[in-house]
Amino acid sequence: MPRSKFSLFVSLLLITFYASNVILAINETIPPQMQKLSNKLLGKWKAELFMTMNEKEYLIKDNCEFTQIADGQGIYMSETMMMDNGTEYKIESIIGFDAATETLHWYTVTNMGDTQDNIVNWIDNDTFTITFCGMKNNKPYEEYIECKFIRDGYCDIKQTVKVNKEIVSEIYGAFIRQ
Repeated sequence: MPRSKFSLFVSLLLITFYASNVILAINETIPPQMQKLSNKLLGKWKAELFMTMNEKEYLIKDNCEFTQIADGQGIYMSETMMMDNGTEYKIESIIGFDAATETLHWYTVTNMGDTQDNIVNWIDNDTFTITFCGMKNNKPYEEYIECKFIRDGYCDIKQTVKVNKEIVSEIYGAFIRQ
């Protein structure tokens, strides 16, 4: 092999080796809980959800997209829910790992003026929960969502909202990756 081809080959080999090590180093710094969430969530999702609230049932069409941010350290989610009564609900979220408390946070802001700092916990390899406990309108408020991946690209969800320890709404359905 001529000297110029050999040095080009060696240069490409070294660049490939360096890039592989950089990618491995980045992945090693991303907490496993965050890596697992990224592997499960990234992409576009659609759902038909069913909600019970005030003894009425509603159909909700939901579209959301999850993208990586901050070199894989976080996830950005943009979601639009359209209820069959014409109400449009938009949610923007940032999901990330707090190394100081070793906790996954799912921070949301909505077009209805709500903000929440939710906590994410893995139950098993295919199931995680999103919880919030706090005050809203000067009343104790609890929100619990369970997300279970039945297979790749298919996730069952169930959400329960309690005010003053009484269930005020429930949502269930399945998200399908597009």
